[in-house]
Amino acid sequence: MADDRTENARLDDEHERFITRGEDVEILSEPQCVGCIHNQGMLKCAALATKPTEYLTNAMDCPMRETE
Repeated sequence: MADDRTENARLDDEHERFITRGEDVEILSEPQCVGCIHNQGMLKCAALATKPTEYLTNAMDCPMRETE
């Protein structure tokens, strides 16, 4: 029975290594699409058929960007 608890504790420790918490994450950049009224997810936009990579990486300003 003691071996079972030891094994469970070891598995819990291993599981703990793969849990991400908000305080562990640092956002380095955010696409300009965040907060835009035309944003429909990662790659879709209501104003554009597909989001150009330049807009997603903030290399160019999106002319269609509108916020509420």
